[in-house]
Formats: sequence, structure tokens, C-alpha cells
Amino acid sequence: MRRDRIAGAVMVVLLCVAAVGQRSGAAKASGRYSNHLVGEKSPYLLLHAHNPVDWYPWGEEAFAKARRENKPIFLSIGYYTCHWCHVMERESYANPAIAALLNKWFVAVKVDREERPDVDRTYIAFLEATTGGAGWPANVFLTPDLKPFFGGTYFPPEDRQGLTGLKSLLPRVAEMWRAQQEEIKHSASSITLQLGQSVNAGSGSSAPLSPAVLDTTYQQIKRGYDAENGGFGSAPKFARSVVMEYLLRYWWRTGDKEALDMTFAAILEKQPEAVPYMASAFDYSLAKHKQIVIVGAPGAEDTRKLLRLVGQRYLPNRTVMLADGGRRQQELAKFLSVVSSMKMKDGKATAYVCENYVCNLPTADANVVARLLDAR
Repeated sequence: MRRDRIAGAVMVVLLCVAAVGQRSGAAKASGRYSNHLVGEKSPYLLLHAHNPVDWYPWGEEAFAKARRENKPIFLSIGYYTCHWCHVMERESYANPAIAALLNKWFVAVKVDREERPDVDRTYIAFLEATTGGAGWPANVFLTPDLKPFFGGTYFPPEDRQGLTGLKSLLPRVAEMWRAQQEEIKHSASSITLQLGQSVNAGSGSSAPLSPAVLDTTYQQIKRGYDAENGGFGSAPKFARSVVMEYLLRYWWRTGDKEALDMTFAAILEKQPEAVPYMASAFDYSLAKHKQIVIVGAPGAEDTRKLLRLVGQRYLPNRTVMLADGGRRQQELAKFLSVVSSMKMKDGKATAYVCENYVCNLPTADANVVARLLDAR
């Protein structure tokens, strides 16, 4: 258990250090960033919240940016339990070189299909109509007014096994948009009109869902439940927030205890020792996680003063690292080059105070450090 805790602490430190300097512009390409997904609730969107890609959620902020800068939208749709969605996140969206291409030429928008089935249905229909097949992740290029003109499913980072990689594809699409913009807009408008007729033809009434429909949905979810091990389907299993919320709402509406048991209730009855761990995780999710990096000589009075400021405060969800310029910091810099840029200001011990891996500007002023630590 102690070893697990140490490993977990080391991982959080690495994440903290990688995020340091984002606001000050000091982060290197290999550091962690916080994009516009950081405030979302979807686990799938949060998976991408620290990609170097400047992701936006589906919404007017992204659309306005695309119109203002006359850039096409790179729309990526997936869901948390999608294997290839995780592969693309790891291979491509965490890749600084690919992120630079997306950020330069496109407005990148990420959608969780379980949150926005309406958006998913529209652009999956486009892929089916233009490529003969569809799936997830669904990656579609749109005009600034949301009309699709090109797309596919999984793209590797580089060309391989007959598949076009994003490093090749993104420059080609950007050049096509630059040279043939009017033709693309005309074609996209025509395709959108035809798709709208096709998709809307199968649309039902917008009236409230009947109890029969809700019951049928519940039975479909129930058939996939693993009563022995918990969760849904076979391994690997992922928590699906939409399903859990539906089951809780269904239990509240009907009083069906079996719906409640398919969330966490039955598992907790079998393994009550999991309760304190869940409570700790819940507390951690509600709290503002602080990551604090002190840059300074370990024996210096100004370094000890900043460390005392941290120690004097009740900050249960915190991670503290002393960057002293020594061997350990140099070892970390081999994996996270941003560590090498962490310096003292004006020769004084300096603090980087971060919340949820988003850092304030570094400061050597003890009063400013105290105010940042006390912020709620």
C-alpha cells in the first residue's frame, strides 16, 4: 500500500511539473497544457483536457473562432469506452507535432457522443454517405458554418499500412481549404442539404419520452450488466457516466432497487472496505487540488520560508515538490524538458502554485504565495 501511494504521488508530481509555466508561456512542447475542455464533466472530454491540442467543446465559442479566423473545424467524436479513441488520444492528440498542425490551421472541437447523440448522428450519417462506413472515433472536417466536407474514422499519426496519417492529412486539407475554399463550401452545402433530408426523415416526435420507452431502455442496459463482477459487458470495462445517471434516475422514478444495485450499491454491500476509498476519491474530486513547486536552495532561508507557508496550511489535497537544481531535477528533465526551465526569480526562492494542473505565474513574494495558497 505504501508503495502504491508513493507511486501515485510521483505520478501527480510529474503531472504538476509538466503543467508548470503554461500561463507564463514557459511550457515546452512536451509539457502538459489545459485546454478548453478542462471545465467539462464528461470523462471522455476530460481525457483530452491536457492535450497540447487546443480543444474546444461543441459550442458557439469554437464556432465564432472558426468564423472569425476563417478556419475549418476539425471535429472529433468518440466516447470513453472506445478503444481506438484512446489510441488516437495517446498516439496523436498527445503528440506536440500533430497538435501544432491542428492549432495552426484548424479549430479543434471534441464531442462525447453519449452527451451529444444529435451531433453524432448528423456527422456519422455524413461518413456513411461519403465513405460507405462509419465508426468511432469519427473525425470530420467542417466549414466554419458546420457543414462537413471530408472525414474518416481512425487516422494514425503517420502514414502506415495503407492508412493516411494525420501528419500528412492535415497539411493537405489545409492547403485544399486555402486553394479551393469556395468549391468546398458549395459542395458542403449540397451534401448538408441532402443529409438533412435523410436524417430528418427518420426523426421521431419531440414529445416527452413515454414510460414504455424508458422501461425498454432500462431493460437493454440491464441485459449488459455483469452481476458477478460489476460493470457492463466484458473486459476491459470503463465507467459510463451516462448509464450510471440513467440508472439512478430510473431508480428514483420507479423505486426499482435493482437499478440502484447496478450502480455501486451492490458492490459496496459485497466489499464495504471500498467505502473509505470512494469517500476519499469523492472528496478529492470536489476539492481544488493544489500542486506546489518551490524552486530554491534547500538550506536557504527564503526557501524554508516558502515551505513553511505551505506547511502551516491545511491543504489535504496537495502535492509539493522542491526543485533545487540538483540531480533529481535533472533526471526529471530527461522526461519532461519543462523542468529544466524552472528557475528562481531574481535569485530568490520562487513558488509555482497550481490548481488542477493549471499554474499561476511564478512568484518570489511570500505574501502573494500565501494569498494563492489560501484561495478557495
